[in-house]
Amino acid sequence: MISCSEDDGGTSGGSGTAASAAQQLAAEVATQSGAQTEEQAETQGTAAAAGSNNFDLLFQQTTQNCADCGIWFDSAELVIQHSAGTYTHSKSGGLLIKLSSGKVGRFTADLSSIPASASIQNATLWMLLNTHEGIAGSDNSSVIEVYDFSSGRKGDLVRTITAAQDIKGRGYSKANPNVPIDFTDYARQVHGQ
Repeated sequence: MISCSEDDGGTSGGSGTAASAAQQLAAEVATQSGAQTEEQAETQGTAAAAGSNNFDLLFQQTTQNCADCGIWFDSAELVIQHSAGTYTHSKSGGLLIKLSSGKVGRFTADLSSIPASASIQNATLWMLLNTHEGIAGSDNSSVIEVYDFSSGRKGDLVRTITAAQDIKGRGYSKANPNVPIDFTDYARQVHGQ
């Protein structure tokens, strides 16, 4: 699943700050999944369950280039090359990650079709940026933190994605909107290697 969640525009009685919007969103996600709030999860981060085959990531922007700047992906495709072949899993639908409005995103995939005896050689999440509003031309400072969400709550930090190094530094342009993000270590962990 690739999905985007956002705050409720302040109707929950929050202060309207990015932090409270993110906390409200985390509480909504937690309520829907029976998990803890973001505040509880941050104090009780969990590692991905080894061997669960539950590839489940939460994307949260932590540094924003400007007040209106987010990062917008149109789709994503997970490509895992392993000793028994290749696994792919595609998801479409907008994924806008934006600190100021508390928008976070998720990507999930079930890796159980990869044989247990197979060794994962590499895992790349190809993220297609929206060519009109994917990332601001001047944005070289945005940071997205990616967390494990396989237990239904925000777990350990898996990696960070930076605008300068991981998006623009990997050749992103409007003519080349595909951004390869490496998740090999995480895929190995959830596959049980």
